[in-house]
Amino acid sequence: MNKTDPTSNRANRTAKIFLGVFSLATICGFVFAPAASAHGVGGVQPSNYQTVLAPLSPALKGVRLEPVDLGAQLELTNTGEKSVTVLGYEGEPYLRVGPAGAFRNRLSPATYANRTRNAQGAIPSYADASKPPEWIKISSNNWVRWHDHRAHWMGSQEPPKVRAEPGREQVVQNIRIELLRGKETSIALGAVRWVPGSSILPGLVGALILAAIVAGASRTRRADEVVMAALGLAALGETIHVVGAWNATTANFGSKLGASIYGLG
Repeated sequence: MNKTDPTSNRANRTAKIFLGVFSLATICGFVFAPAASAHGVGGVQPSNYQTVLAPLSPALKGVRLEPVDLGAQLELTNTGEKSVTVLGYEGEPYLRVGPAGAFRNRLSPATYANRTRNAQGAIPSYADASKPPEWIKISSNNWVRWHDHRAHWMGSQEPPKVRAEPGREQVVQNIRIELLRGKETSIALGAVRWVPGSSILPGLVGALILAAIVAGASRTRRADEVVMAALGLAALGETIHVVGAWNATTANFGSKLGASIYGLG
């Protein structure tokens, strides 16, 4: 008659409980973690600032302007037959996109101001908003993406009104982007909003409750099934998290994959 070593049984049971609790803690991290504390993908980091743009007014057929990468960039798509020009900070032609591709005006001060997030890069002396544009082709696409300081908060710290009321959702900056198509002018209005992060307390409570349930169930005869179910839910949670993060950024495949692997660590 074979006898089971009690010490071995206790070790196995402890390992199962640990795996189950760890899996549930992982799930709770995905479900309950505040958005601004989650890790980003491809260099795009979650933020309490939200960029919102209204539809173009008047609408231009085949033309769409929208924020991407959590507001880090704007994307203009033009499937129409005529080129559309984006005006820079001084009302000068800055970008142009249409059937011939996407172009950037090398004489636009915005070309150089938009190279850094805080617009502190040097602007060359030849960049002059009053001069006729000198277009340089940057792609053959009918869309273009760029970093626009009008569409994000540039301060090194939160705005005074946010510091005064950090728990209230509020507008911190208005947005106005002007587009030209021939003699037509279209305006995109929007806002940069402060959205407070959610409390971590519900997540902590949920994690403790679920961990207690798994720990208790792991002591029953169905311990193996409980642990496998918890691990499966953890894997599903990570998959949903990664898919959502990938869809939130326009970074290339390599950047997304690398960031996701790093996030798992």
